[in-house]
Amino acid sequence: MTGPVNGSPWHNHDAERRVMSALLCEPDRLGPLGDTLQPADLYHEPYRHLLEALRTLYARGSEITLVTVGAALGLRLDAVGGSMFLTNLAFDFLTAVGFDAHVAIVAEHARRRRVIRALTDAATAGYDREAEFDAWLEAVERDVLAAVRERGAGRGPRDVLQIGVGVLEGLTTGAAGATCASTGFVELDRQLDGGMREGELWVCGARPGMGKTSFALQVASWVAGLCASQDRGRVLVCSLEMLAEALVRRLLADREATLGEIRRGGLTPAKVAALSRRFLASHHPGRLFVDDRPAGLAQIASECRRLGGVRLLVVDYLQLMRAGGTRGASREQVVSEQARGLKEIAKEQGCAVLCLAQLNRQVEARQDRRPMLADLKESGDVEAAADGVLMLYRDEYYRPETEDRGIAEVIVAKQRDGATGTVRLAFVADHVRFANLASDGWAPRPEPERSGDGGGRW
Repeated sequence: MTGPVNGSPWHNHDAERRVMSALLCEPDRLGPLGDTLQPADLYHEPYRHLLEALRTLYARGSEITLVTVGAALGLRLDAVGGSMFLTNLAFDFLTAVGFDAHVAIVAEHARRRRVIRALTDAATAGYDREAEFDAWLEAVERDVLAAVRERGAGRGPRDVLQIGVGVLEGLTTGAAGATCASTGFVELDRQLDGGMREGELWVCGARPGMGKTSFALQVASWVAGLCASQDRGRVLVCSLEMLAEALVRRLLADREATLGEIRRGGLTPAKVAALSRRFLASHHPGRLFVDDRPAGLAQIASECRRLGGVRLLVVDYLQLMRAGGTRGASREQVVSEQARGLKEIAKEQGCAVLCLAQLNRQVEARQDRRPMLADLKESGDVEAAADGVLMLYRDEYYRPETEDRGIAEVIVAKQRDGATGTVRLAFVADHVRFANLASDGWAPRPEPERSGDGGGRW
């Protein structure tokens, strides 16, 4: 083994030679090896070229011999040492005992080199006086953690057939549904084919007073309950507008007390006890987190990485996110960049992102004030970056005499892989809560199945 003691990068020549000797003489090992070891993981260039040639032949289903390997190497054969290099490597093979251990050694050294390279690049970039601090810090965290976790390393292009087999298996095992972040609203989930999926960015736009924060908070609480029942995942709410205590007060407002009563205080001990029982029964430790600090993309991404296992990220709201590294950019360009950054977080974390957004005031000037995609404030490329766009509308906000009192419309204005349409929900104004709509006006949402004892939620 060699490392920083003598100044050369981490590598183990003996382990690399043992691995390549075994693969040359027992090429059937290439299948089980898969993407565990990539050519770039090998420190010595001849072994990198050899592994590329072996993988090419194996993928074609070709016979692997010294002659076919030499032909696959082509002009690179002389660079690796000619035919004698292959012959000597084959003669070195005695037994495959310890093959897995040798692969593990090579892979670990490759990870060390990646981490060291990321740290070195980060230190070099840190001396750039023109670099925005937040942008540099976000890049350091992303690149170093990616190297540590090997996120994306060794993945590269994947065979569509293999991906398809995994998707088909999920259709029978229920794993396909497990990748969805259900909203908890029956008709809306049906419209969204199960909910918001991992890696997707959803934007929820509405004019002030429509209840978009409460809507997002209810979805977050619902998904957190599912995380508890399935014993995996957590939900992070980044509140850039309201304090965490204000959000929790909205969660507390249920059948026992209105939001106004909770804000004013002075509740009877019996009512407080009832609120406590319902709140503790419907919320589980370590599942729902609220961060009410001012934040930009770098801070939000950092919190997601720190928590780990985030299944749903809620951002309230897009136009309040701090800008970083966007000197001289227009407001529209900044907001568009924020949306694209949230999409990247969704893909990196493998979670769904629900981002709230303001709408333009032009909505108020129309006779029909139902919002449209073009109403997204400072939208730019927001709708292009989003996989889906929801719009909230309550007719009674503008027309108190309407027949649709207590009704909220969730307009699915965009859905990349599904249909658009409108879903009607009940809206309980005193409690600032949405609910599934029933024939009698409104009904509680069904409770997710839980492991252990739980309590009713609505």
